[in-house]
This record gives sequence, C-alpha cells and structure tokens, in this order.
Amino acid sequence: MKHVIKGVSQPLVLVNPSGAHTVGLEPELLMVNEYGCLRWSLIRSSYYANLINENDVVEKYKEWKNTTEFLVLKGKRKVEIPSLTPEGSGKVSYHTFYKFLKAAKRGNDVYRKMVQQKFNVLNKIEPITFFDREWKTKSTSLLFITLTYGRKACNDCGKHFKKSLRVCPYCRSTHIHDVSISEAWENIGTDFNRFVSNLKKQYGKISILRTWEAHKSFDPHIHGVIAFHDHDFPVFVQKTIDKNGNVVYKYRIPDNDNKIITGYWHSPNIDIQGVANTQEAVNEVSKYITKDLCSDKGNKTAAMLSLFNKQSYSISKNFVEFIGGTSADDKKIRQEENALLLSNMYNSNHDVVEWEFIGMLPAKIMGVYGDIVSFELDKPPPDLKKLIEYEHKRYISVMGGR
Repeated sequence: MKHVIKGVSQPLVLVNPSGAHTVGLEPELLMVNEYGCLRWSLIRSSYYANLINENDVVEKYKEWKNTTEFLVLKGKRKVEIPSLTPEGSGKVSYHTFYKFLKAAKRGNDVYRKMVQQKFNVLNKIEPITFFDREWKTKSTSLLFITLTYGRKACNDCGKHFKKSLRVCPYCRSTHIHDVSISEAWENIGTDFNRFVSNLKKQYGKISILRTWEAHKSFDPHIHGVIAFHDHDFPVFVQKTIDKNGNVVYKYRIPDNDNKIITGYWHSPNIDIQGVANTQEAVNEVSKYITKDLCSDKGNKTAAMLSLFNKQSYSISKNFVEFIGGTSADDKKIRQEENALLLSNMYNSNHDVVEWEFIGMLPAKIMGVYGDIVSFELDKPPPDLKKLIEYEHKRYISVMGGR
C-alpha cells in the first residue's frame, strides 16, 4: 500500500539495527552503519587497516554518492486561529510537522547544484583584463599555478624528486623514502600553507582560489589562482602545440620569479602561468570542480578528497573583491554553501518558528523513490514515525546529547 505522498512507499526493515560490528563480519559490513549505508569514518578505518585499496575506495565512493539519504527536520509552525466574535483576540497554537531534505553528497545532484550556484556568482562578475596577447608590454598580478608531488622524498631536506633516483639531488642525502598516496594527501594542506606563507613573505598580500585534484595514479596535485595585491609580473608568450596539434599560447613570468616561486615548493614539478584576465582564471579552476565531477578522473578526485577528509576547494576572503567583485558578492558566495538547504527548508514555511534536527535516513528504508529532493509530512505513517523516533534516539546517542 502506498502513502499519499507521491514517491513514498512503506518503509523497509532496518539492517543491523543494533549498529554493533562484530568480529568475523564481511569487510563490506565493516563499512556500513545500522541502515546499511556506507560511512566515511568506517571506509577510512578499512583503508588504513589495508582491507581495501584506492580502487576499492573509488567504488565505495560511487556507491555512497548514489545512495540517497534524507536529512530529517522537525518543524514547529505557528497557527493563528481567528476569534469567532468581533471583540475576541483570537488564539495562537503550534503545529508540528516533518521536513525531509535530500542530503548533499560530494558529486551528487544536490552538491553539484550548490557548487554551480556558488561559481555562478563569480561568473557574473565583470572580468578584469590584465593584458592581451597583441600588447607589446604585458604584465599581470594573477598567476595560475599547478603544484605536483614527487614519488620520492628526502628525509633530511624534505624535497621531492622522481622515483628512479637513489640519492637526493638537492642535498645528496641517501635518507630517502617513497612518498605514499596517503602521505601526500595527508600533508597536502600543510605543504600548501607553507608554500603560501613563503609567497607572502616574498611578495606581500595574496588571495587564492584553489582546488585539489587526483592524478590517474591517485597522487594529488594542486591547482590555484593566486592574486598578488602588491606585485605585478611581466609576462612573455610561449607558443606550444598540444597533443591534438592545436596551437596553445602560455604566458610565462621572468626566470628569476619562476625560480623563487618554484623554490618554495618541495618538488620541481610546478607549472606557473600568467593570467590574462580574471574570467579566464575562474573558468580554469572551476572546471576542475564542476565539469569533471561525473568523470572517471572526477570520481577518483572526489573519492580521495572524501577518504582523506579534504575540502574540494577554497576561496580567500579578499579574492572576490580582487577580481572585481564586491563584499556583497563575497557574502553571497559564502551564503550559497547552504542556499539550497535553506530554500528547501523555508519555501512556504515563513511561519515556522522552530527547527529541530532529527537525523538522517536512507531513502530505501523510508520507502522513497524517484527524483524527490524534499517533501513534508504532517503526520507520518506509523512505520515511518517509528523509524523517525528510532533515528532521533540513535542520533542523540551517537552525538552524546549534542
């Protein structure tokens, strides 16, 4: 029998409702919660216990992304009851209901919409042109930088280099080691912050739009647009031919600056290009975040970001204003993080006076099917109501009452 809400059918039974993981369980069961849904904390535990490898993690990521789950919220709506007599003042009562919102998961439709909303704000900003290819004298204060990891590292000087070497080419030390995928991803934030700190010491105030990306080998690299508030770089044209035979123009900075900036990174694998205009820079970075989300490379990147608990991208507070935006644009970009959630929560709910987070339930257990993003129930069916009550108790227990 179906409920009145289109796409909602009878809830299914719980999987392992006790939530206990016992010795002897299949590895697959060690990575799911009591509802049978994958959880990244459990995937990480299996990865570090060498029960799964990076290729397995990608498959788990795709399964997790494609498993629809709903945030469950309990709302309280104010209802004004008018008086039946002219002299009466009427009454106010409160009505409770439940709101179900499809959870944003890195790479799913809700997540992609959130990211696209954020970058649409950047795309609407009038671009600033630093130079044109035909100009005789060209300079820019915006650089596009790609930072890559080496396959071996020196234990003494910390530099990275190619895997075939047995001696550090920088300090000649023989105390070297292979750089594992986990080591590179775990250190990526610290390494990048150190790189940025050195840039600030050399060139003054900077702002950044950056994203991480995974190679086919799962090793990370960094794409960043770096705005230099107090420095301009002269650029010269480098004409190259890409793998498809097309002519490509790249804009290189002076050798001295290139050497200084390269020296701040632990690997010689660094590419530095001058940016001609702000829109070109935004497009170059945003394509790694939005365009490739559903590709094989995008799946690898999203899986590694999830495995090592990394943010997909970051935008410095002053970056938006540097590229011609305003503080209002910056504020809007930061608000877009929750824009979809807020719009779904408050649509036709302006009289809601209170929200309470109940927990998160999988669609398959709730009996929800189709492309439903959000829905409300004033009186959930008995089975679903029991499930909501169970989830609320479970959530409070897991969160320690917070």
